[in-house]
Amino acid sequence: DGSEFDSSRSRGQPFVFTLGKGQVIKGWDVGVASMKKGELAKFTLAPEFAYGDAGSPPKIPEKATLVFEIELLSWTSKDDLFNDEGVVKSVVTEGSGWKTPKQGDEVLISLKAEQPDGTVVEERSGIEYTLGSDALGPVSKAVDKALTGMKKQEVAQLKCTKEYAYGDKTPEGATLTLTVEQIYETKDVSFESDKSVMKKQIAEGEGYDTPKDANKLKLVVEQAMDGCKTPVPGFAAKTLEFTLGNGEVCDALECAAGHMKKGEKAILTVTVPSLAAEEQLGL
Repeated sequence: DGSEFDSSRSRGQPFVFTLGKGQVIKGWDVGVASMKKGELAKFTLAPEFAYGDAGSPPKIPEKATLVFEIELLSWTSKDDLFNDEGVVKSVVTEGSGWKTPKQGDEVLISLKAEQPDGTVVEERSGIEYTLGSDALGPVSKAVDKALTGMKKQEVAQLKCTKEYAYGDKTPEGATLTLTVEQIYETKDVSFESDKSVMKKQIAEGEGYDTPKDANKLKLVVEQAMDGCKTPVPGFAAKTLEFTLGNGEVCDALECAAGHMKKGEKAILTVTVPSLAAEEQLGL
């Protein structure tokens, strides 16, 4: 009959709910899922999508068809990662690009863990972390699962029960704020595909093209360290100019250069020393 029975605008307070959890009538769960941020829509709901045959006395009569005007002010993406409400992920800042890490990939992240009362359990930045390594201790399982769906520069919050957080140290659970600063792409670029030359991309290059044999290249070699991350004696940083495939530089650089894009930066791990012997660099 056109009479208004409720209005969040009149109360001056937005109505907040979790989509798809049955916290609102069925028509809202279905209708709001089709809306975009800032959209204003009018929904006409049959009784089976509203309050059914019984209605909701005294304001809503039996078998009532209801009309709702809904404005979607904002929404936060939430994901129940293990389908047990043990870890619920909310996106705080959207990431960029399309790449997401997988098990075994290395990422650069920041992590802050807080108890419900705001007490900081731990806070670290600049963590080079390999998915599946368990290097983050008790929160590794939650972080691994979240990271597989995150992009570079994405910020997410993970609301964890104690089983996925720090156990009895955080009996009420903890909220992890996770930032993906970089996603490293590690690739076997050795001629023999035996992992003797592994390339870890630390800065993406331009476009999609990589050089071919007989192309002339300019390659900047900035640093050389041994397995203990100690600078190699005698090494001299240098810009090398060479023709790919002509044997003018060591095999390790030939391997890597053929898999790099213009402007890309990478770290090479060479397990066979002879492959990295390069007189022009003092190696």
